[in-house]
Amino acid sequence: MSVKTTKYDVIVIGGGAGGLTCAIGAIKLNKKVLLVERRKMGGECTWSGCVPSKAFIQYSKENFSNKDEIFQKVRDVSEKIYLHETPELLKSYGIDVIIGEAQFQDTHHIKVDDTIFTGKKIVISTGTSPFIPEIKGLNESNILTNDNFFKQDKLPKSLVFVGAGVISMELAIPLARLGVKVTLLERAPEVLAIAEDFVCNSIKGTLKKYNIDLITNVSIEEIVPNNTENSVVFLKDNHQQSVSAEKIFIASGRTPNIQELNLEKIGVKYTNFGIIVDDYLRTSQPHIYALGDCVGPFRFSHVAGKQGELFIRNLIIPFFPAKYPKDPVPYTVFTDPEYAKIGLLEKEARQQFGDNIKVYESFQNDSERAIVSLEDQFYVKIITHKGLIVGATVLCSKAGEIANLLQWLYASKTPFRKFATVIQAYPTYGDFLRKLAKKAMIDDLLSNPIVKLFRK
Repeated sequence: MSVKTTKYDVIVIGGGAGGLTCAIGAIKLNKKVLLVERRKMGGECTWSGCVPSKAFIQYSKENFSNKDEIFQKVRDVSEKIYLHETPELLKSYGIDVIIGEAQFQDTHHIKVDDTIFTGKKIVISTGTSPFIPEIKGLNESNILTNDNFFKQDKLPKSLVFVGAGVISMELAIPLARLGVKVTLLERAPEVLAIAEDFVCNSIKGTLKKYNIDLITNVSIEEIVPNNTENSVVFLKDNHQQSVSAEKIFIASGRTPNIQELNLEKIGVKYTNFGIIVDDYLRTSQPHIYALGDCVGPFRFSHVAGKQGELFIRNLIIPFFPAKYPKDPVPYTVFTDPEYAKIGLLEKEARQQFGDNIKVYESFQNDSERAIVSLEDQFYVKIITHKGLIVGATVLCSKAGEIANLLQWLYASKTPFRKFATVIQAYPTYGDFLRKLAKKAMIDDLLSNPIVKLFRK
């Protein structure tokens, strides 16, 4: 075993969105940086998450003479993204890059293969892996997860998702569009419990349109394999049922990639859900930080990237560190159409603020852009309290883009009515939001005591 005598200012373990942000940011500050990644740079987002799933959705809308070609096309997209993350490129910035499994030896030393490296500050950003539940008959070598789904070369004739979370909902529709018979099994009584009722019903309508079977409130009992298909046996309403498919996709949650780090040895506290950190992303060892999916609870690339930016900001100004903001995390589920949400649902807002809220709600015929774009479904709900946005729900083909505008208004504490003062091109979704903001402006005017006096 060899020991590196050079001490790194920053060692980053994990080359996903958060880790790359930390490593690249630190090297720009003239810090000596080591980046350790056990697989390929880019992490889950580039190879088995955000990037390939969105490419799969887009390519499923095209006409193929051979539909199986979609997998190679998706992998080609990941490779294009990877060009911005290769070890060679990172080394050209001055970052030392090691591919291997990192293990803590003590609070300042890690071992990769047979080499020891020392670091003043260490960042853990190791992501998560699919959680594989204990199910009788389940053979891990014969199931799909997001880790291996995009490595396939042939579409199955039928597929059962065990778990109807985000990844299942996003892949089910494009698979059905490509001719795969899809079944979703969910243990909860409802899918997308974090959505407004209108959104839930709309997306369930889309599933029905594509002949996707959704079975909720089930308990998986057993998987029975045979030569051509696998049967999933489950209980629903105390009755045993089964569904068969060529492939089974396990989507039962995520587990943090921390088992090999030796965290117990160095006194870094964690739970089954992730590493415990404070508001500054410090672990129980204050010079060791953790961020991204291995911390949770919000397992999004944009959260990991934002947390990486906070680490860099506090590296620049350590004597006046900033806390990670408590703003709601925006997220988009890339169903057909997209569903995006920030902040509170209406029922949550009423629980928190009572009736002291305003709700601005619009449907398909209220938006010229939705009409000219031939949107099958369009829905926007914006909830304000004292003029400020506290929640928003969007359902349309560009829901994520609209939600990003609303997120800025929320995070900057800009009253929703202010959006009405900015001219927007017509016909765009921005122009639609401006018209909705006019309603908030009118409500604000009518509640003004002076205006009330003159209206008498």
